[in-house]
Amino acid sequence: MRIIYHHRTQLDDAQGIHVRAMVRAFQELGHEVNVVSLLGSSSNGFPPAKRSWRVHTSGLPRTVYEALSLLYNVLGYCRLGRALRERRTDLIYERYALNTFCGVLASWRFGVPLLLEVNAPWPDQLPSLAALRFRRLASRLERWVCANSTQTIAVSDALRQLLIRQGAPEDRLTVMHNAVDPDVFNPAVSGQEVRQRYGLNDGLVAGFVGWLRPWHGLADLIDAVRSSALLARGLRLLIVGIGPVFEQIEQRVRQLGLENQIILTGAVAHEEVPAHVAALDIALQPRATAYACPMKLIEYMAMGRCIVAPDQPNIRELLSDGVSARLFPAGDYRALVHLLSELMDTPVERSALGRNARRTVIERDLTWRANATRALALIRAGHHDREASRPAAVERPDDWPHQARRAGKR
Repeated sequence: MRIIYHHRTQLDDAQGIHVRAMVRAFQELGHEVNVVSLLGSSSNGFPPAKRSWRVHTSGLPRTVYEALSLLYNVLGYCRLGRALRERRTDLIYERYALNTFCGVLASWRFGVPLLLEVNAPWPDQLPSLAALRFRRLASRLERWVCANSTQTIAVSDALRQLLIRQGAPEDRLTVMHNAVDPDVFNPAVSGQEVRQRYGLNDGLVAGFVGWLRPWHGLADLIDAVRSSALLARGLRLLIVGIGPVFEQIEQRVRQLGLENQIILTGAVAHEEVPAHVAALDIALQPRATAYACPMKLIEYMAMGRCIVAPDQPNIRELLSDGVSARLFPAGDYRALVHLLSELMDTPVERSALGRNARRTVIERDLTWRANATRALALIRAGHHDREASRPAAVERPDDWPHQARRAGKR
């Protein structure tokens, strides 16, 4: 099968890891993948980053950012059209981004089925960072794209239910959780060198590994641990990664004079991530958005780590309290600290929780290759029999909002 993987990320965080993993999984299954993206096109692998596209969007006015996201559809449609004309294609697989609808248009124009992967409800996600200027348009476009893709994949049932409440058609929504490579992330990986590197050979190590974003709750975690007796009992925190809040966290740790008890590694090469997870006795997910399927959580599970995470529906899709993790009421950092205190004294329980977490990954086949197989099965099951041709009612660009309203009523 020939597949076009279309995305608009710049591949410099967990999104890039996800994109690469799915492309590699399709290729390992014997399919030919052509990546079409913001950065260009490539028949094998990924196009190099182009300096002209390395725009720091965090510094742009919100109106400009949203306008650029809409304008991308011109470039995206041209690149998709060129790729589709050059060779026969069986499937477009798209990772959805704010205001991106060119994949649907290309699917209609060339009669190729489109699988849409949604990782977040963008109109709901971005206001937590900065208010959307064209929120109503973004919501209509998201609903319209979900309604007019051959099938939409949501990374959690919580996200699926949210999309349905927003008007996306239930019969076109499938849940497919994020995944991991269990051969790369496995309990046999040693964390000893990492512990030696950061002076963590003595005491118990709890930590977080991932892209440091405001919604991960790391500042609150640090304050909660500092206010407890855990550091005095020998607990050490290892925070692995870089991201928008890294400098804020680093400054907070320095202000508190806790550089020896709370270690921030900064950026770590992806191939070194398993060893850093292996260095943890307890892997933490201090906070998570209500719709997410945290990739780091599945990596923790695959590594057989003892996990502490918030007790909320999307997390319970992956973990069971007292079986494969210990869960605390979301936002209750006192409860989180209490669980850490208990687990410090129960190494047998930590080991059992870690084994059960690893077993969950294997039994549920939470792997990238399995996800690629599931995605292709959606097409083979006959979802492509739905209309892929362009409806007569959508002849003019100014008619798209009307189609979005009708799609929302299906």
